[in-house]
Parts: sequence; structure tokens; C-alpha cells
Amino acid sequence: SPAPEAQPESEPVPPLDQHKFPHERSGAFCGVATLAMAMQHHGHEVDTGSREGLEQLARGMYIPGRGTSGDGMARRLERLGHREAEFSSQGRFSQVVDQLDRGGVVPMGVTNLTGVVESLPEESERYPHLKAGDRHRHTYGPDGHWVLVIDYEGEPEAPTAFLVNDPDTGARLRLTPDQLLKSASANEQGGGIWMIRYGKTGHGPSPRNP
Repeated sequence: SPAPEAQPESEPVPPLDQHKFPHERSGAFCGVATLAMAMQHHGHEVDTGSREGLEQLARGMYIPGRGTSGDGMARRLERLGHREAEFSSQGRFSQVVDQLDRGGVVPMGVTNLTGVVESLPEESERYPHLKAGDRHRHTYGPDGHWVLVIDYEGEPEAPTAFLVNDPDTGARLRLTPDQLLKSASANEQGGGIWMIRYGKTGHGPSPRNP
């Protein structure tokens, strides 16, 4: 069936704190939390408040001992009507900006994360002393970490900052373009980014620059 028409612009999707999920694997559910936020951005109902809801959300995506599959996340988005959803390990900086401009958000894999806390809706479960304005930095293991890029500031040709919902802290972080590229371990040409790409269809908020 065709995708629903885009909805009027609304507040950005709030960050989720994966460590508050009622599930014994909450510490490994960064990808599950990232997909949940992407779904909420596009107006899909998501149950992250019960173990049963989390199990249903993780099914087909989360692989015990290995983390959340990018291909599984893309398949879930495609089943929800987001055309041409795919996982890429060769995403480009320009594609991140383009997807945001079209009203989307960008699930992104990072190996480390450095930024300033823009907002923190609730006390962080893992970092209880974290507060707005703090600088946060964390390096992840070889399996990496999923976050959701929700917006950028500045012009498409020269963004000045990116806003990232981080499920590890439960915070929205502000990253410079250089910090975003380093977090994603991009190459010197701005490529090699792990991201979920999806088509031009209009679920959720209107395009950023109509």
C-alpha cells in the first residue's frame, strides 16, 4: 500500500535510554532503541515499555552475542513502507545530509562518540552525573554502537553541527561535522559510513527544506 502523506513538522523525536528498557539485554539494545526512535519519528507506534514489546521489536534484527543487524533494521523499515531501505557500510556524508533534508532520520553505526549534551529528558541510567552542556566521549568495542542522526544546522553544502540521539546516554548530543565523521570512522573523502538508507517516501515530518 502507498505510504501515508507527510505530516506537519513537529518536535524532533526524543532520545531513548536503552538501559532503562525492561529487558535483560537492554545493554545490547542500542540498535533496537535506534530503530524505535526512527519508527517514532515517522509516526509508527512502538512499545519499548514492556519486555514483550521489545522482544517483538528485536525479532529479525537483534542477534544474541553479535548485536543488531543493519540489514535487519533496513528490512523492518521496508516492511513499514519505506521504499528501498538498505544497510550500507559505504554511506557518504552527503547522503546523511540528503536523507535529513527529505524529512528522514539516519540510523548510523559509530565506533566512538564525542559531542556536547544538547538535552537530557531524564537522568541517564548509565551516566547519572551527565547534564546538559557536558562534553561526552565514549569509545565502543569492535561491534560498535548505533545512534540516530535527527537533524543538522547550517546549510546543506556546509553543515555546522549535527544533532544525534544516543541511546547509550539517553541524551541528544551536538556534534561538529568533523566529530560526526570521526565517530563513524569515515574515510578522508567522507565515505565508508555505516548507515540505513531509505527512499524518498513521505512518512512522518515534511522535508526539511521543501
